[in-house]
Amino acid sequence: MRYLIFSAVGLFTAFSTFASTPKKGDYAKEAVSAFGETLVTKTIIGDFNSIEDTYIVAKYLVQADGTEQFQSSDVVSGQEIRTEFISNLDSACAGLRGSIELVTVPAGIFRSCKVVTTYPGGQMTTWYAQDIPFGVVKSLGADSSSGLDEHELTAFGNDPQD
Repeated sequence: MRYLIFSAVGLFTAFSTFASTPKKGDYAKEAVSAFGETLVTKTIIGDFNSIEDTYIVAKYLVQADGTEQFQSSDVVSGQEIRTEFISNLDSACAGLRGSIELVTVPAGIFRSCKVVTTYPGGQMTTWYAQDIPFGVVKSLGADSSSGLDEHELTAFGNDPQD
């Protein structure tokens, strides 16, 4: 599943100008299209360890019937998670040399910051929006080795699980 790894690159990019407070249960669902198939994933913030300033972040595969199949979990620094919640889109976008535009995805229409990143062998275009868990609304990647990769936000919110 190369596209899930590719999505992690866009998902966990550090943004020094973003700041907000994530909460347990904040989640983002996205449709991931690559290699001729589309999957829906859900990324959710779990427990917070205040002593170590870390969060548990879990990733699930959402089945057609809505059930969720656990895929993986990681311990992520609180600073990294907090920087992924955009609280001021305009200043964050200026810092990333992006452009403000409206983007439409299954979860709605969002005022977003479009950022194009070029790297050896490919390019990634990512749209970030304010007050969305993990900040990413849409991303399109083109890579000479793996082809096209598209991610679109389908839902977001807070689902506190005990």
